Amino acid sequence: MGCRVRPELQALVRKHHEPARVWSEARKHEFVALTAARQRVSLEWAVVQTVERGLGRKARPFELDIRVLPVEAVQAWRLSPKRALVSRALFRNRAAYREWLRPIIEGLA
Repeated sequence: MGCRVRPELQALVRKHHEPARVWSEARKHEFVALTAARQRVSLEWAVVQTVERGLGRKARPFELDIRVLPVEAVQAWRLSPKRALVSRALFRNRAAYREWLRPIIEGLA
């Protein structure tokens, strides 16, 4: 026994499937490239080390979940003490990202 799909839904899927797939693949490739570049330098770890030197001690264990959104404006949104959203433009701008991140790490450390 099969599932019957309405013709209207089939038409919508046919019409929008390829553009959606192309858009999704482009975002995936952008994220992979951005993540690979960031892993080479590990800016977040450098900020933690800078904060530790300023404090004169190791940072307390903490969690911080930062998600990068495909947004071109240089913005960030703090959702909770442990979670934030940052725009791709902010994430790419190392100086601005470091400036935004440092006080958060200081507060958690």
